[in-house]
Amino acid sequence: MRQKTISVILLMVMITSLVAVSNLEGQVNDRQEEITAKAMGVTELWRYKTNGQIDKSSPTFADLDSDGNYEILIGSYDNYLYCISHTGELEWRFLADGNVRSTPICVDLDNDGTLEVLFSSHGYRLYCLNHTGGLEWEQTISSKEYQSSPVVADLDIDGTLEILVGTSDDYLYCFDHTGSLEWEFITNNTGLCSTPAVGDLDSDGTLEVLIGSYRPSTDYLFCVSHDGFLEWNFTISAGTISTSPAIADLDNDALLEVVIGCDNGILYCVNNIGGSEWTKTLQSSIWIESSAAIADINGTGQLNVVIGGTNNYLYCINGSNGDIIWNFDAGEGIQSSACVVDLDADGTLESIFGSYNDYLYCINQYGAVEWSFLTGGSVASSPCAIDLNNDGLLEILFGSNDGFLYCLKLTGVVTSGDTPWYKFHGSVFNTGRLDSDNDLIDDLMEDYYGTLPHVADYDTDDLTDGQEVLLHGTNPVLADTDQDDLLDGPEVNTHLTNPLINDTDTDDLSDGDEVNYHSTNPLLADTDGDGYSDGVEIEFETDPLDPEDYPLPPTTITIESGISTPLLILLSLSAIFVTTFAYRKYKK
Repeated sequence: MRQKTISVILLMVMITSLVAVSNLEGQVNDRQEEITAKAMGVTELWRYKTNGQIDKSSPTFADLDSDGNYEILIGSYDNYLYCISHTGELEWRFLADGNVRSTPICVDLDNDGTLEVLFSSHGYRLYCLNHTGGLEWEQTISSKEYQSSPVVADLDIDGTLEILVGTSDDYLYCFDHTGSLEWEFITNNTGLCSTPAVGDLDSDGTLEVLIGSYRPSTDYLFCVSHDGFLEWNFTISAGTISTSPAIADLDNDALLEVVIGCDNGILYCVNNIGGSEWTKTLQSSIWIESSAAIADINGTGQLNVVIGGTNNYLYCINGSNGDIIWNFDAGEGIQSSACVVDLDADGTLESIFGSYNDYLYCINQYGAVEWSFLTGGSVASSPCAIDLNNDGLLEILFGSNDGFLYCLKLTGVVTSGDTPWYKFHGSVFNTGRLDSDNDLIDDLMEDYYGTLPHVADYDTDDLTDGQEVLLHGTNPVLADTDQDDLLDGPEVNTHLTNPLINDTDTDDLSDGDEVNYHSTNPLLADTDGDGYSDGVEIEFETDPLDPEDYPLPPTTITIESGISTPLLILLSLSAIFVTTFAYRKYKK
């Protein structure tokens, strides 16, 4: 009997366990259904209409007015450069002497704490504007169009930036930061449409400039020294180069390679001394008008090259040997250059580009469509990905031949990830270089700012180097720019104080003293509202947090009309004596 009872109990326990396991599995399945990620997509956040087509000009960004938000700059065929707010409203525009195909740059050229804007026109000028859109200087030295976008780099390592730009009169020009000509290099071909790229190819401590020339027969990739002399050229037997070179260590040998596409349908990879590493014929007799982007698409440690052609295909290519990993048929030709970023923070990169069929495409690491967005015109403009509203999600900006600048918002995504090639020619400085640490400062310009290419926050102040340079104007190598004992990151993100001013509320207490020692409000000069500033209360040893504790009650003297001048003087002296006596007694 006892054995029977035990058997029944065991049987009941087993049944109960099975039921529990069954319920548990059901809960797991329900949970899986709840957390299944929605497919990534986009929706239009805003659009801004220019009065002309937006062709090759691609958007860039920086906080020009120091309001803590990025402005977006782009050129149009209506001859204007536009400055648009992060919410899609016009802030200012500047009329050039011809249509604006170039991609602008925002950088502090004169180290005055404000950013300048550089761009070239299809007329004959290179422009430098101040942060409000006023002209600082312009250069008119070419008899033909500036078809190249400007590039900045400190070529001579003197602590100031040079400006590089090519023109269709065969010249590569180098200007100093004031707009004066430093040198010029002539290619003796029929023009330069290519935007230069910059790097120390031979590891000698000086920078080289790479640019492709445009000629119907024999063409060249030129390597020019920092002071304007030819170091080498690489011969391309047939075709013309209207694309821009990109520079990276593609085969992990600690040496830089250069990749560039040509209008003979071939992608070339050239080593640091001008020899061929590999070539890849994408398709004979097609034009390559899309400039190469470089990034590690799959997170494997091997860099890839992403480039499009007029044969409708976007290609992802192994950077070490030129093998095609995948291609995607966009339906029509591709002139837009891809931006390559991790939109959904899954550790792999998406490639975003436009096509002649009016679509902007987003392609995943396998070459399949994640989403597409239809505009009203062909998309030759190269997209830009940046977090405009500081919510951890990237927005996508691009222009279309329908005249609109578009801003797209991601859907089905919680946060975004790495941004190694986030706009045309790699970064906001147009150098043709990777941003290896995803901080918005490309690997070349990190050296100019004194930061490191593999450390996103060099001074560990909770702001990335790019946020410091482009958004807040703080020093990326100094954790506390204004020396007020508050790090730049907490000033911006927690206390909302100005990281460039050590006493934001001008109450004679530094922001750090208010936060760290007195617990007063660094944004409010009189924290307790008693009529005395926090600094005065600390000076007179009263409590700046107690409205009933203040240095001295205000003294009011009412003067009746008709009092003679001597009596008025006597009353004034008496008031001064009484006030002084009361103060001395109070101090005792």
